[in-house]
Amino acid sequence: MAERIVSPGVFTREKDLSFLPEAIGEIGAALIGPTEMGPAFVPTTIRNFGEFETLFGKETGDFYVPFTAKQYLRNAGALTIVRVLGLGGYTNDTFVLIASGSTYGVRALATLKPSRGAGASPFIGGPTSGSINSSANSASAFTLELDTNNDAAKESFSLSFSTASANYITNVFSENPQDNSKPVYVYSNFQNTQNQVAGDDVITFASGANENFSFDYKQA
Repeated sequence: MAERIVSPGVFTREKDLSFLPEAIGEIGAALIGPTEMGPAFVPTTIRNFGEFETLFGKETGDFYVPFTAKQYLRNAGALTIVRVLGLGGYTNDTFVLIASGSTYGVRALATLKPSRGAGASPFIGGPTSGSINSSANSASAFTLELDTNNDAAKESFSLSFSTASANYITNVFSENPQDNSKPVYVYSNFQNTQNQVAGDDVITFASGANENFSFDYKQA
């Protein structure tokens, strides 16, 4: 700090402000929602819609976020995006497909959850919500029956855990929760485990409703 006499009784004093932290940059509005791609659950500030497309994908009929971002950035210099994921599908219900065999024991091979095509009424969650047809049941070919309308009338799906099969699970069911052509989507697909089971291992299932994820996180 330096002090200098300008005239009798008048002084100037120089203050060094170089050590002060930089002010917080502009972040704009916060837009939270699903996008086609990009970092999830991380606030990301963008300056123009081109940058948005590079990070989070182009406009699509599945998500509203790109359209909102594009219109907002017409009149603003920054926007913060927080991408969320469809973690629980459209209801907190789960249907787990399991292989049982003498070599590797019991292993979960895939998890299904209700998709957009499931409608308003959840149907997964009880022992009567689904079944495996016992007439032909192996990891290489089995029939899954789901009570898709919650009325005890089950819809059948021919499935396989052989990647070479036309009925491989992700060929029949989408991995996109937005899909409305089927009542469920593949939430988790454990391909490494599938490669370890024998083709004649028996497929069973487990289901659950109203999952409680409170043990997965803690407040800051």
